[in-house]
Amino acid sequence: MRLSILHTSDIHSRLIPYDFAPLKTDTDLGLIPEAGPFGGATRMAALLKRERTRGDRVLHLDSGDCFQGAPIFNTNKGEAEFRFLSGVRLDAAVVGNHEFDAGAPNFVQKARDHALFPLLSANYFWNDARESGNNGASAVTSPYTIRMIKGLRVGVIGMANISSLNSIVEGGNSLQATPLEQNEAARAYVDLLRPVTDLIIIVSHLGLTEDQDLVLGYEGYYEYEAARPFILRENNPWKILEWRGEEGNLKSVVRVQIPGVSGIDVIMGGHLHVVLNPPQSIIDPSGRKVLLSHSGAFAKYVGRLDLVVKVPAEPSLDSAELVSHDYHAMPLDALWCNDAMRAYYQASFWNPGQFASQPKVRAAMEECSNLEDRRTTDLMQNYILDMDFNLQLTSIFSYAPSDVARRNNSTGGDSPLGNLTADSMRKRRRVEAEMALTNSLGIRDNLYAGVVTQEAMFNVFPFENTINIMYLSGVEMQELFNFVAERSTERGCVSQAQISGARFTMDCAQAQLNNLSIPCNPNDGGAAKWCPQQDREGHAPWQCREEDTLTRCWADPATDIQINGKPLDPNGTYRIAVNDYIAKGG
Repeated sequence: MRLSILHTSDIHSRLIPYDFAPLKTDTDLGLIPEAGPFGGATRMAALLKRERTRGDRVLHLDSGDCFQGAPIFNTNKGEAEFRFLSGVRLDAAVVGNHEFDAGAPNFVQKARDHALFPLLSANYFWNDARESGNNGASAVTSPYTIRMIKGLRVGVIGMANISSLNSIVEGGNSLQATPLEQNEAARAYVDLLRPVTDLIIIVSHLGLTEDQDLVLGYEGYYEYEAARPFILRENNPWKILEWRGEEGNLKSVVRVQIPGVSGIDVIMGGHLHVVLNPPQSIIDPSGRKVLLSHSGAFAKYVGRLDLVVKVPAEPSLDSAELVSHDYHAMPLDALWCNDAMRAYYQASFWNPGQFASQPKVRAAMEECSNLEDRRTTDLMQNYILDMDFNLQLTSIFSYAPSDVARRNNSTGGDSPLGNLTADSMRKRRRVEAEMALTNSLGIRDNLYAGVVTQEAMFNVFPFENTINIMYLSGVEMQELFNFVAERSTERGCVSQAQISGARFTMDCAQAQLNNLSIPCNPNDGGAAKWCPQQDREGHAPWQCREEDTLTRCWADPATDIQINGKPLDPNGTYRIAVNDYIAKGG
């Protein structure tokens, strides 16, 4: 049997075609820089409908974050996105972290009124819907769905995001959800569905590493009392690698190896905005091959994964076998419908403007425009008029003499647009702070040379953040910069904050050493005896840091901190400007 999976992910409200400067990774995947604007609901709908006609068994899955990122979300809070995905007959979607940007009640209301497809989140345990003040999320989400596609039984399990929802691990969070350990949640539903399905697909918004961890397993830290049932069970037990505290004490922390999940056939992932072409092939603990596919973001591509599946001749508990596969990331530019013209572009070198100026290229773009989905055009019309009326998107905000980049690809530190943003926050009238800090991922696009419109500003700053003034002690400032260094280490030592009025060094190597949790005894020689002393030049001094059940070696990963040219004063107080997202805990 053959099955074609159409895959969208991280659309981020890009329902209207938009301009941007494609990176080399985009052009390598077939996006043509001169064939802008890019994305858009009418193109995506037309391409999805075309691809459905080209397959015998077709399943369309979305890996979450269809909300937030363009002005249409600011005015409609997700209604347009859910109505669009319902209109293209989406089969299932996982819940992304940005689905909650306007609050959990908004997500629930939009899902209840406009989502005609299952929204999946197997690793969220929602609060009891019968409780007073419950947001009702459990009524609009499910852990899995089963699709019968011309005799092929497909189970789809949704794995929602945890890493970007910092407060979700705390009790009493505003989402009214408790996150479940991802591998055990997936394992439970795979075991439930395997006897009644031929294929099991995970649609995920966990992130690339977490998707791999589902199959390969990973190390984690748990209180022994919580981990004990999984450690002592007979099948797929957790393995203790290290005790952090008294061995056998229920309150001690243990480092454990959590085994991967057997029985998954395909993972369709999202969250990190990457394209895996070709898909990764991973071997699960039972020796079976699992395909892992990601299809990018911002409506730049639609992924198509074609599978050849061997199904047992007689009904049995054995699953189908993936015999072969093929994957394509289909670009959504102005030549989305013309593969021949795309091949023509890729076959030659073109000077800027040369390709798009050719009459046959312009004719091909016009042909693709005429093939865009008219039903989706009708759907979008009122939303576009509403945006123009309420946001005045074409009004001129400023002028940029040159491109201002949101990333620093050379050092991983501040970017030009990040500096401009943080400087503006710090120097704003009635703010006038000593330092400003904003999160790098709150800046979503470059500012491009030329006239800067309101629409361009929404594309750069879609989150409607406000400036908050905070007063922090010198000790709290050190903790703030340590946190930035730690989070940046998780992203390849690329700064996750943009700052103004301050300088500091991110010691990512030290952050990684801290994660080793090397035991330290302050009453028996202290850091000098227990902590590694080799090659310490340029690092902060070790200290024995006491935690709940462990005292470990630790050193500040943020060093050489200066505020307005002066060293950080631990006893001082500083007036800083941050956005409201960070002020609320980030």
